[in-house]
Amino acid sequence: MSNIAVNTKAARSRIADADIAAETTELTKAQVLNQAAQAMLEAERRAADAARKRAHLHVHRDFLS
Repeated sequence: MSNIAVNTKAARSRIADADIAAETTELTKAQVLNQAAQAMLEAERRAADAARKRAHLHVHRDFLS
């Protein structure tokens, strides 16, 4: 193979590696954002559950008084 062909092949390989790295970075970013969103939704669900329990206990306590 000529030097030009070897260099071209190596350059294409580096470009492909860079493309894969960029796609992997974007995938990881999307996964982290997704996990953060899920954690926020779970925290909100727990807070709502706790608020409902407090409201129920308050109503129940008033009923018994």
